[in-house]
Amino acid sequence: MKIMQDPAIVSFLNLAKDAIIRENNKGVLLAFLKTNRTALTEAAAKAAKVCEHGLAYLSALTSSMAGLLESQEKFTRGQQTRVSSLSRELVAAVANQGRTPELFAASVQEIVERCGTATAVATEFRAYMDVAPRNFQVAVVVDATVRTLGIDTQIFRRIDPKESVGWSAPTSASKRPTADMDLTRFCLRHWGMDGSADTTAKHGLQSQILIMKARAWDGEQARHAALDAAEGIVDRINAEHRTSQFGVKRKVMVWEEGDKGAFEVLSRNKLVPTTRMLNISQSPSVNRSLRFASRAAGERAGSMQVFFAWIALEYLGRGTQKTPQNLVAENVPFVISLVALRQLCVHAWWLLTRESGAGSLPTSVLDVIKRGTRSKSRHGLGTKKRNPNEFDMNKLMALLISDGLHLEQLATATGVSVEIAEAAVREWVSFQQNLSPYSAYQVNHIRGTLRDDTRLKQFMEEVRIDADETMQRMRFVRNQTAHNAGVGSTEHLPLSEAALKVLDAVFETVPQWGGSPAVSLGSISKRWKEVALGVQKRGNARHELPFDAVKVLKP
Repeated sequence: MKIMQDPAIVSFLNLAKDAIIRENNKGVLLAFLKTNRTALTEAAAKAAKVCEHGLAYLSALTSSMAGLLESQEKFTRGQQTRVSSLSRELVAAVANQGRTPELFAASVQEIVERCGTATAVATEFRAYMDVAPRNFQVAVVVDATVRTLGIDTQIFRRIDPKESVGWSAPTSASKRPTADMDLTRFCLRHWGMDGSADTTAKHGLQSQILIMKARAWDGEQARHAALDAAEGIVDRINAEHRTSQFGVKRKVMVWEEGDKGAFEVLSRNKLVPTTRMLNISQSPSVNRSLRFASRAAGERAGSMQVFFAWIALEYLGRGTQKTPQNLVAENVPFVISLVALRQLCVHAWWLLTRESGAGSLPTSVLDVIKRGTRSKSRHGLGTKKRNPNEFDMNKLMALLISDGLHLEQLATATGVSVEIAEAAVREWVSFQQNLSPYSAYQVNHIRGTLRDDTRLKQFMEEVRIDADETMQRMRFVRNQTAHNAGVGSTEHLPLSEAALKVLDAVFETVPQWGGSPAVSLGSISKRWKEVALGVQKRGNARHELPFDAVKVLKP
């Protein structure tokens, strides 16, 4: 697990281990903590920062960069090539998050210099980080019209089907012919001319292709810039014709000037053959909320995703004396906290089965945690079969937090005999020893959180506070988007991802309560307080789960 090998994590864990070995002697422990208070505080802050920002992609990217910078007096030719490539990728990732690459490069240089890296390496690295935006050309498709008067006065160039098709670049560019052929195929397909066997037949064009030049750090940014401009033009066309039939396709072709070929970029979800419908109460406000939720999920611009996500939440908050804005702002954070609490159980199951599936678990463990193979049918007419591989959250958590001493309680909680419970605990301990370091660390972390009342309450409260901050930011961006001029599509993208996850959590929880969503949100916030009180009342019985994992999101 790469994050466990991070110097900040290693430093913090070493200090923590030194404190743990002194815990039996309070005087020695207190003296150690006083002496190393500053070091512990700094190490904990650095470790927390690593954990918060240790996303898989950026972590791998930055670790590769750090490996090249470490203890180098000068770069070899091969290292120069790799640093140049990684720098462009890193700057593009930073720009896609809405940050300023120049400021990021300056801050990185300060960090590199503080780490004692050779001056020549630090200077050369900064030169690579000062990556200027590259020149791209993007072909976009405008549907339901083949020509727009005055388009030549805009930043686009329309491709005339009667003339040769090509990117607007000097004809001397040796690598252009392949890129021009890619563009020709793209145009023929969207013009509707690629399926005809008779090349002399007359065709009725179905769309127009516009070319825009853009300076960006990668093709995805160039795509967003071109689509922003094209959508602005189409909005003006729709307004002039008093209609909404004209649109811009999300699929574009991007060419970096000088490259041999061009490539197509498209944001499209994978095919799902069989789908389900959300079982939620029907009302005009709920239906409007679902419509805006779909708009949020399908939007390309980050600020607009946040805007529509907040409007979707507002419509769910209608129907009580409180204003919808205040109701969702107050109650949705409690929903997120409870979803995160139950997600601990789901995540533990995923960690245990992600490497070799549920079949790898010991038989006695499966006997303890699996759900009954038969249950009553919905209408009470006999029984229905259930998947024997399904697990019971409460039983799994009871086994996870068991200490091996209170077997009677474990047997009662899981509905098995004491002998089976004892065998399950024994094989459970052996099974965990074969887990990967990552899975073992995460499972033990979840176990420690569920067994420690202080940590569990802190976890619930921290998630609630984080969710509250996210809701306030969403509310601000909603007002900013509604009342101010628009911003670029990549603005607020990290917040837009969080907004969509907030919607997911709400739509996962509210339907299970039934009735009006506004009333359900209030009831869920009360359930959060009940769960927190149950954690407080558990006392020293750490082997008992202080909440019902199955009903924590249900009335």
